[in-house]
Amino acid sequence: MFVRAYSITKTLFEGEAEKLIAKTSVGELTILDHHIPIITVLAGPVKIFYRKEKEKIISEEMLELSFDFGFMEVRPEGDIILLSSDPEASRPIESVEISHQIM
Repeated sequence: MFVRAYSITKTLFEGEAEKLIAKTSVGELTILDHHIPIITVLAGPVKIFYRKEKEKIISEEMLELSFDFGFMEVRPEGDIILLSSDPEASRPIESVEISHQIM
């Protein structure tokens, strides 16, 4: 699934993701490939899990963004759009990398 995260001033993330965990106004949602279309209000952190491959090393990474208020749309074709109206609220909180060698 392709994730796009934006604030009103910049692009925060664009790329393929394995999964996304979002805190919404009605609870926490985990979004995987082929999730049903949905539009919801974001009310807390969003964690984006994705992979990078470089020179036979796969990195599994997690980027956590602060979304005190924003919106998430999961589109029918699987794309996910995250929007925040506050440019400061959508700063990266944490980025974690776990690497392993391809055999």
